Amino acid sequence: MSAPDLRTPFCDFLRERGDELNWRAAVLGSRWFEFDDDSGIVPDDPDALVEEDLLAAGNSLGKAELVISVLIDAASELADAVSAYKQQEIEARLREVEARKPRDLDEIERLKKMRYQLKKQVRWAFQQWKANG
Repeated sequence: MSAPDLRTPFCDFLRERGDELNWRAAVLGSRWFEFDDDSGIVPDDPDALVEEDLLAAGNSLGKAELVISVLIDAASELADAVSAYKQQEIEARLREVEARKPRDLDEIERLKKMRYQLKKQVRWAFQQWKANG
């Protein structure tokens, strides 16, 4: 999508929708990306993790596994929000274009194609990192 198609700032959309994507910072803490030693996760908010998860993330490997899980969840939620935002903007542009006389059929087709693409699911492949035995 190009800038003329997007009129509402994404941050406004998130605020109106009530999405709270910042809770991950409380879970991961400010040093989640540092693996200089065997220390575990240090959440900014001690109540952000249940004790079982905090214990599992008590060393560098557990920390890495928790970070993977949180980042995958965050990416999924953010992708959902971006898709919903773009679909909302496309619907608004479609209403505008369809109300014009004469209708721009090429523009309608372009917008409908983007809307169709955004309704699809995508997959990303990761190396397996969990092993239970």
